[in-house]
Amino acid sequence: MKRGVERRHRWWIAVLLLAALAVAPAALADKPVADTVYDGQYPATQANGSWGAIPVQFEVSGDGRQVREIVDLVTMCAPASRITLEPAAIRNGSFRSFTSLPDYQVEITGTFEADGKAKGEGILNTVDVTGAPCRVVGHWDAKALPKGTDLCPGISNTAPDVTVTDMTCHQAAEAYQAGLDDKANPDPNAFETPGFDCRSGKDDPVVRYVCTDGKKVFRIPG
Repeated sequence: MKRGVERRHRWWIAVLLLAALAVAPAALADKPVADTVYDGQYPATQANGSWGAIPVQFEVSGDGRQVREIVDLVTMCAPASRITLEPAAIRNGSFRSFTSLPDYQVEITGTFEADGKAKGEGILNTVDVTGAPCRVVGHWDAKALPKGTDLCPGISNTAPDVTVTDMTCHQAAEAYQAGLDDKANPDPNAFETPGFDCRSGKDDPVVRYVCTDGKKVFRIPG
């Protein structure tokens, strides 16, 4: 009788362990920070090198249910072109964006974590210049910018993916152009614009300069 009890105990322990393993991946997911932009990159140290140092930026809707805008992807394997990525619903702390074009299929998946962090994977399927199949996989990390931040793609040919906090994309475009027009800028390796304090975004590899005027902030990508 004692052996039978021990067997049942061992059986229940095995069941509980399997159940814990089954739910472990889901336990990593967290709610996204709503109404902001997540900012990150595919690290340059990745083995295949193809996705290295490519920025990752996407905007989470105010209700936290959708990734409504993802920065265009610059393609690899073939002559470079920019692909506009599809928005995606957020379910159980994760999202999947799938974009299918005649020559490219791109899948971006992501999982939100605690402390405003997120990570995920990008998969590109296309063909190279010889017509041979080309598949590239990369992993990215990102973090949430201050709540209320918006993504402003395409404000300038030289700064296509600016993010703004407590100001509009139009205001950022004007401030950025004013900096470009400022012939009195003494340092060609720095950026200045009237009314803003612009400093290096050295703590963020995606952002080259962070320009601040009180609560107004716009960030210029590297």
